[in-house]
Amino acid sequence: MIHSFAMEHSIDTNSVIKNVGDSINSTAPEYYPTIGSKDSLFVFARKINGNQEDFFESIIINGAFSKANKIEGAINKAPKKGGASFSKDFKTIYFAAEYPNSVKLNYGRFDIYKSIWQDSVWSDPVNLGRSI
Repeated sequence: MIHSFAMEHSIDTNSVIKNVGDSINSTAPEYYPTIGSKDSLFVFARKINGNQEDFFESIIINGAFSKANKIEGAINKAPKKGGASFSKDFKTIYFAAEYPNSVKLNYGRFDIYKSIWQDSVWSDPVNLGRSI
């Protein structure tokens, strides 16, 4: 779904806003895209069930996006999250999240967390602390 805000508030006149097709776009809001160089990984957040934001991933193959799938594992436990970024080796993901205080220690509304790729799953996210 193309967000109307992006179309109405374009800053860079060289940018083109385009629906990339039903492999990625759905009727749900999708935002915070990240493209990595390894395997042409495309990760974004999708809002589902009202308030839950989950990370989805797709692989770009010959310029086409594979069907986006929800990333499995602990990184999707927080109801609100976004802004994924990967380490160079793609074994660590960093992201902003807001966990309920009963689940994780939070220092502010959104803190920076990291999760490690281990045994084919993402580990429980760890808060990087107040200094970040």
